[in-house]
Amino acid sequence: MKNVALALLLSVTQVAAVHAEDDYRNYLHKISGFANWFRVGTYQLQDGKTIREVDLYYSDSDLSPTGSDVLVKVIPNSFGLYCVWKTNEGNWTHKEVAGRARVGFSKILSADASGLIVQLYVKRVYRAEIPAERDRWRAILKGETDDYFRLRLSFVGGQPLTEESTAEQAVDGKPPEPPQPPR
Repeated sequence: MKNVALALLLSVTQVAAVHAEDDYRNYLHKISGFANWFRVGTYQLQDGKTIREVDLYYSDSDLSPTGSDVLVKVIPNSFGLYCVWKTNEGNWTHKEVAGRARVGFSKILSADASGLIVQLYVKRVYRAEIPAERDRWRAILKGETDDYFRLRLSFVGGQPLTEESTAEQAVDGKPPEPPQPPR
């Protein structure tokens, strides 16, 4: 009898997990422009005494939904960083936590319960036929420039909060790394 009860409990748990996943997917696909978002990852962030599971996404008008460069670019690009999480009432919600032009996503530098440090980079237009501009672009790709900035993302009072991260908040004292292509 214990085995039957355990099997029934596991079945109910699996069905509940599938329904929760379906609810999440349905919510995401109702968001305008979601098809152009790129998933960064899922993080556990402290919000007072609550731990929130937060999914982080970004959009970049320079990238197609497959992650490849678009054929016709609009300059400047538009960039958005988005959080998706469950409210205290158990409903899915999302918020654009950073939106800018001429910006691209590089990577997550650090992640712990207190927050995330997100590295972004400034997108500039360089003309390859001008040697100084070509050299500047090569320096950016090698990480030999200051065209990076960091955002700190945390949760306060049930809402995501972003602020520009300072040099003192550098991760392990290491300088920023060059941008990585989207996955």
